[in-house]
Amino acid sequence: RFTVVGLDVIVSFFIKLLSEKGYALSSLADRSFCHDLVKTYCYVAMDIDAERKRVERLGGVLHRVRSPSGATIELGPECFLAPELLFNPQLHGSDNEDVVSLLLSFAEEKYCNGATFPLILSGRFANKLKGFKERVLADMNKQSSSFSVQFYSSEVVDDVVEYEAMRFVENTLS
Repeated sequence: RFTVVGLDVIVSFFIKLLSEKGYALSSLADRSFCHDLVKTYCYVAMDIDAERKRVERLGGVLHRVRSPSGATIELGPECFLAPELLFNPQLHGSDNEDVVSLLLSFAEEKYCNGATFPLILSGRFANKLKGFKERVLADMNKQSSSFSVQFYSSEVVDDVVEYEAMRFVENTLS
């Protein structure tokens, strides 16, 4: 079992990205508001460069929302850049491995080449983050064709992007 990045880290990075655009979001109410924004509007892009270009063509704005203070906030690239921490932790100054590298390291250690290993996503955020599963599978296929993944959902831990690779899912669920 290993935790890659928690929702709080993604929210903090989301707030940092918005502050770089000139928004002041420092109160507890602002943080709670941003927490809700991340859960509602964030998604994982399959191709960051292509997604940046798509958002630029839209004028840099994907959504307009009202903050608790009544200010209008324009959401753009931060909607896909914040969750990109899962795949590129260096964006936040971390030298941790990305989720796909961690999964492949685990698979190489525990499973034979060609095996399918179970991956349990815990927490509502992990299960609902649009594009996450597709990106993990695509990135794993780019890095290694030796393993495949079967995703399983679990609501055991709320608000944490947590990945559990188990020996056998049947043992875990019994």
